[in-house]
Amino acid sequence: TLMTRHDGNLATYSLIWLDAQVNCDSYVDVRANFRALVKYLQTFDDAEQCETHIRSGDSQERMVVVVNWQFAGPLISKIHSLPQVFSVYIHCADKQADQRWVHSFSKV
Repeated sequence: TLMTRHDGNLATYSLIWLDAQVNCDSYVDVRANFRALVKYLQTFDDAEQCETHIRSGDSQERMVVVVNWQFAGPLISKIHSLPQVFSVYIHCADKQADQRWVHSFSKV
């Protein structure tokens, strides 16, 4: 979980969340919980805009990326090697599908 994989205070991290439904009312509580954990929360519903934002970050930044399974394939391979990306979490109900990402990318 986000709380168990860290190397210091989570308040020093930026959280980037990519999900087509991220701005829906059903995620209000989730957004509030994330904001309580990290210094900065940026949400995206467009993969290209999200990637552009991540790439524009300073290499000294510490970004945690939460991505919906629908966007995982196109995004993870493009951002995984960036130094500002500390870890990537895939929001997916299918644990077996998640395992292929875990084995392929060390930051997932």
